[in-house]
Amino acid sequence: MKINLNRILLNFSLLVVLGCNSNQNKIQSKSLEKEEEENNEFVSNHITYSKFELLKIINPTSIDSSKAIAFIDTTYNSYEAKQIENWNLVQLNDWTDKEVLKTRSIDYFKEFENSSKWFRIRNINDEFYRYERSDGFDNRYEISDKYLLCFGVHEPTIWKFDELINVNGNLSLILNSDGVGNIASITKTEYQDVYKFTMSIKGNSHSEFIAPRSKLKMFKTIVNYTPNNRHHELFNW
Repeated sequence: MKINLNRILLNFSLLVVLGCNSNQNKIQSKSLEKEEEENNEFVSNHITYSKFELLKIINPTSIDSSKAIAFIDTTYNSYEAKQIENWNLVQLNDWTDKEVLKTRSIDYFKEFENSSKWFRIRNINDEFYRYERSDGFDNRYEISDKYLLCFGVHEPTIWKFDELINVNGNLSLILNSDGVGNIASITKTEYQDVYKFTMSIKGNSHSEFIAPRSKLKMFKTIVNYTPNNRHHELFNW
């Protein structure tokens, strides 16, 4: 029987190539796994930081902006704090002005000139904090004589209300709802400068704590800082 040396050499070469490719694939797979672990590093930190006691007061100017970190801020110098303080949420001819308001013939700078302004706060162990999210920003509300304007993670929405009822500082807004019982309310709580905002739309109700803009510096801020704004939020609130 003749031995085909060329065929043996060819088969051996194929085995070497396949083996190399297999090892290369394993290296690439491990590299991807490592990259995923690095990218998801803050997910494991999410478990750590979910213990509120581990959050420390840190001056934002001292953090490494290339790394994810959660901390408590007491400086009120962040972009979001300034945005609430100055309440520059709507600019002339920006997307909200053009697409949300002007499409309904609402002149923001005239209609909301004397509006009340509110921002969301979070209750942790009977203490209240403002929260700066990794992605987007927490809810804010503005109320004029006719409209409720809601800002949040998604696009702003505006509701016209048929009636505003004020009983000892507790507000009820009967929303324009074509006969459906939609209502929003702002009621006092047992805590100073803390109110409860409730919105019921078509039978679905949602509540959260809010505070007036003028009380911004009464509340410390929990910051969930991530360089790319794409990590998990800290708490399931």
